[in-house]
Amino acid sequence: MRRHRTRRKLARWVLTIRAPLGWSAPSGPLTIRAVLEAERELLASCLTNPTLHAELAGWLTPTDFSRPDHAATWAAFNTLAQAGTPLDYVTAAWQCQRPNPDHNSPGLSADQLATMARHTPGPPGPAVATVAHASLLRHTDAAHDHVQAITHNHAADTLTVVSTAEKAYREVGEHARRLSSTIPSRISAALNPTNPPSGHSPHWSTPPPPRPPDQPEHRRTR
Repeated sequence: MRRHRTRRKLARWVLTIRAPLGWSAPSGPLTIRAVLEAERELLASCLTNPTLHAELAGWLTPTDFSRPDHAATWAAFNTLAQAGTPLDYVTAAWQCQRPNPDHNSPGLSADQLATMARHTPGPPGPAVATVAHASLLRHTDAAHDHVQAITHNHAADTLTVVSTAEKAYREVGEHARRLSSTIPSRISAALNPTNPPSGHSPHWSTPPPPRPPDQPEHRRTR
């Protein structure tokens, strides 16, 4: 029992993740609905203004989108840009329906993209902030759950638990550093880093506070 508690303490401690700096987290509640709306707003903004996609393509990846069809649509935008094909709802609809081995779901339908193309999106800053913040929370939560599963596996030894936690920490840390890197100039003014992060999804948990491994452990609540 003592050995099991020690393993859980080590795993929880190594997995401590800090929120990235360099962009402002959304000021309102980060609900699932708000995240989905932000993702669609961002896709619509890039569809109607391909220059915006060109600036964001190296910063956001398909993994930053929560819905499979949104992720596949962002991947389709990237493929068109890499091929030098102009981005509009016709080319996007064609690319979204092509098989992509990296995505199990096709992108948005032609009708959905046509509706987006007729939509006049607002400033992209708030949508980008929401997408980035939600992405970090999802990746942090997934890593935490993975480590928790390993700690409850009695067949895993202490070295396996610690190495798994270190790998999870490293991967989420890389994800956070990417999102906190240089912000595209077009949206930098809208992403004010002086506002403290706030709001989290009721489904996606925030990371635990920093704590050395020898302090008492508290059960994670959701």
